[in-house]
Amino acid sequence: MPRWFTAGWVGLQVMLLMPGVTAAQVPGHASPAGDDVRLVPRTKLKIAIPSGWQVVNTPVQSWSPQLVRVDNPQYTIMVAQSSIATSEAASHSCVELMGAMEAMEEIQAKSPLSHLLPRPAYLPDVYFGSIINVSTAQLTCLNTGDGEVSLIINLARGDSNPEVLTPMLASIAEAALKQSSAVSGPGTLKLPLLGIEIPVRHDSWGVQSGTYPSRGKIDVLGRVSKPSSNELTVAPFVLKLKSDHCWEGLMNTDVSGHLVTGRKYGDAQWDPDALEQVVPPLGSLEALACRNLGNNRFLLAQIRYEKTEISDADRPVLRQLLDDIGDAVDRKPLAAQPPPPPKDASLPFATTPQQSQRPFTLEQVKTMVRDGLMNDRGASAIAAQGIDFTPTDDLLRILQAAGSSDVFLRALRTASSGPAPIGDVQPFR
Repeated sequence: MPRWFTAGWVGLQVMLLMPGVTAAQVPGHASPAGDDVRLVPRTKLKIAIPSGWQVVNTPVQSWSPQLVRVDNPQYTIMVAQSSIATSEAASHSCVELMGAMEAMEEIQAKSPLSHLLPRPAYLPDVYFGSIINVSTAQLTCLNTGDGEVSLIINLARGDSNPEVLTPMLASIAEAALKQSSAVSGPGTLKLPLLGIEIPVRHDSWGVQSGTYPSRGKIDVLGRVSKPSSNELTVAPFVLKLKSDHCWEGLMNTDVSGHLVTGRKYGDAQWDPDALEQVVPPLGSLEALACRNLGNNRFLLAQIRYEKTEISDADRPVLRQLLDDIGDAVDRKPLAAQPPPPPKDASLPFATTPQQSQRPFTLEQVKTMVRDGLMNDRGASAIAAQGIDFTPTDDLLRILQAAGSSDVFLRALRTASSGPAPIGDVQPFR
């Protein structure tokens, strides 16, 4: 299953590995404080700036903090917004972000004392239930339904007093949730890739575009963060299998998990069983529910949940959502269902015989990773055509942390290389 990977990933990694940034080191012009509403650079967020804080107009390609507290203790905050990194954000949830960052070997090597901790009291309870603490920096996250807003908080100078952060953190959360494109119930939400519209009965939900290795582009529904809730995302898609039974048909695919009987995530139209796995280091749940549409076609729903099990309060919410999605797909004429993608439709291949023999460029490999093709399919393509660059160890580590398979990484290491290595690893866009 694809992992969190956007342009902001590299910046977050750098900030966590090098958290000791003081206000004097932050480039750009500091705006005066005073509870006015300002745009946070490199985002679309317009927030009310609490007294004692400044907005720093950093360059577009910079990964410097945009918010600085000028009083003692001095804190800096870097804000990243996944929904503007790309029109098809690869980041679906805070679960993916926090899990990927906590698993980074570089972070563990830089700071063996890094910890995954419960959300501290100074963070409003609308934020994700865990933080990553590295030295003097903390990483936290907020799901807006149509993406995530992630923050790296750093103590730049003075004695720690994180309670002074609360007004700014509350202001960021309020702006992010208010400016989200999510729909609150009662309402309706369109799933453009699946070609359906569903009712929003509970909470607020947004949709973004993701990738699934066996299907290509899919819709990802995300529940907007709310106080004392667990993050929940659902990614529905239609898949044609070689069997008339869902779980048998998935046996020879790259889907993983243990079959758990009697879960009954949906109504009687959904298979009562589900594939499940608990994903470290967060201990979050990944599940796959299945609904038979006939003619070897199945509606699958990939479920991600912040905890190990769906809570009693969220189970009926999830059940109703799955039933509404299934009913909408059933009402859709068969001819209008999106056909399976061509075998290599999502690979960044050229289409002419002459072009198809050219080695892949670094940009094309980035596209493969962005589209979730860092698996056997991508490895076979690289083995067949080669690459025109030499991947550095840093690039390979980043690809591995992003979820690339061993086969894919091995293909890159052994592929035909150009004369000079690519030493400057840029964010994948």
